[in-house]
Amino acid sequence: MPMKVPQKKTLCLYLIIVIFAVLTLEGLSWLALKQVFLPRGYVYKPKLIQTLSSYAKYQAYGVASWGIGSDPVAQRSSGPGDTQPLAEPAYSSICVSLYGDSFTADLRWGEWVAGMLGCDVANYGVPGFGIDQALMRFEDTAHDTAGTVVLSFFSEDIARHVTRNFDVWVYQPSDFGASLFASKARYIALPDGRLQYVPAETRTFVEFEAAVRDPAAHVPHDYLVAGGMSGLPIWRFPFTLTLVRIFFHWKVQAKLAQLPWYGQLYMPDHESRALPISVQIVDRFVAVAQARGKRSVVQLLPSILDFQHYARKGVWPYQSLIDALAARNVRMHNLGDELLKDIDLNEACALFDTGQSSGIESCGGHYSELGYRILARHTAAQVEAL
Repeated sequence: MPMKVPQKKTLCLYLIIVIFAVLTLEGLSWLALKQVFLPRGYVYKPKLIQTLSSYAKYQAYGVASWGIGSDPVAQRSSGPGDTQPLAEPAYSSICVSLYGDSFTADLRWGEWVAGMLGCDVANYGVPGFGIDQALMRFEDTAHDTAGTVVLSFFSEDIARHVTRNFDVWVYQPSDFGASLFASKARYIALPDGRLQYVPAETRTFVEFEAAVRDPAAHVPHDYLVAGGMSGLPIWRFPFTLTLVRIFFHWKVQAKLAQLPWYGQLYMPDHESRALPISVQIVDRFVAVAQARGKRSVVQLLPSILDFQHYARKGVWPYQSLIDALAARNVRMHNLGDELLKDIDLNEACALFDTGQSSGIESCGGHYSELGYRILARHTAAQVEAL
């Protein structure tokens, strides 16, 4: 007759097995987070890199109405190779002003537009920011006397419209501990659809330390903020739960849906309200231009991810933005269609300045000389057609 194991010993055995399984799962989750997801920016690990003295140097930058630091100096282009800072005596000579992000700030295409139109072109691009900052700068630039203004919306900028620290949360989340002393200004959408301006927010060093430890609790009005319901999970115990949360992050969901990482933000019902905010920003830019007696050109600049998606699906990821603006009688020119008149879709990498010079994979960055020349030609044609 077999011996009967005491019930207490059986319970202890089960408990040991469960504890061992949990510890093993936690160990494997910790390893996966450290080796795979942390280096790729899918988890936020709080780490204060600034010191009180180094932080004080950042505070000397100051805060402008549209962002951090003083306004960058606008540039005036008269033709290829002829660009200089825009000074007051030259204000009246400007026929076209360019507004947008770092794609706009590249001086080459403004020089080519100036040469094609035979007049001076001003460049008010704001590197490192989105179209929300472009609008803020336009509203603050009362001295802009150009008869025509051009707004260039790079497709990835939609993500910048729902955050106050884009480069950190999207690219290098753990670098927040070395971040600047302020969150950038942005717009939020009110229940009635109107935009509300949220100014840049400065922090003392003590407040910054607290924000590094728990960003979601100290950085309001930021859809991408780490630790928030939609932001990156924070590196913390239990690590298994942190690992699981990664797969519900909006960037991962977009990847699983075979969309560009920002693709879901173009969905009309997305919880971030990125699309309606972007529509309002563009619409307001056009309205301000009209109120100042200016004509406007609005154009959408695609990324290499947009070309890759178009090759797979036959539609542009940002088409919803173009359609929503059309419903408001605002025409947004799709540069993607224009670019494909000059190159084959499978050669889209030639339009970008990083990676291989042909194909459609393993490239990106800003536009190459070819890309900017096509952009300049398209822009000049749209201005002349007004």
